[in-house]
Amino acid sequence: MEHIFYGKSFSRPIGYKIMFEESPRDDHHHVGGDEWNLPNCRLCETPMHQLVCLDLKDDRLSELRGEHCEELVLFSCLNCSMLWEEQFFKLDFQNRSAAVIKQEQEEFEKADDEDQITAPLRHVPVSLVEMEAEDYPTSEERYDEIFTALGTAYFGRVFGKPLLAEDELDLTCCECGQDMTFVALITGENDFDEKYGDLFFGEVILYFSLCPACHILKVEAQSI
Repeated sequence: MEHIFYGKSFSRPIGYKIMFEESPRDDHHHVGGDEWNLPNCRLCETPMHQLVCLDLKDDRLSELRGEHCEELVLFSCLNCSMLWEEQFFKLDFQNRSAAVIKQEQEEFEKADDEDQITAPLRHVPVSLVEMEAEDYPTSEERYDEIFTALGTAYFGRVFGKPLLAEDELDLTCCECGQDMTFVALITGENDFDEKYGDLFFGEVILYFSLCPACHILKVEAQSI
């Protein structure tokens, strides 16, 4: 089956860019931090990296909000091969904790000591900036331009139709079998040394999806 990566259908729904800048709104999105009690990576035996926390009190993200669900954490270990295959986590919003449900990776490889990213990541506020026309992959030219901007002009994308690197996402919840909600993507190939520091974790995009009913977070990787 041929996959479609760009076209007019990608101009909706509205999406937002994760920018390393203070938000002009009354929200508290941020990269890094350690507010959540995240599981240890079963390969590295250290806590996983809290990549981005989305403040669900932001009305633009209201469809993700639920009982006790005022913040959504996006996370994974960034130092080993566990991120290369599908991962499913159960979120406990009330206690700000997460547990491993399933990780598909069967080949185990850790980054060299000098290449490992320390956890927790430094807490830095970020802003969600509504995408403009040129940020949607409505043509092959724009698709290529977006991949140039992703990781240099901004760190990731929230909502909108997923920007695909390889394949269509499998949005099936591992518990209820219903469709999950695509939440965000974050690029590992980035250059934010001046604004944040070293955040490079490979030529990969991590896609995050949520089942609001089951509180399952799925992490799916695609190579760039």
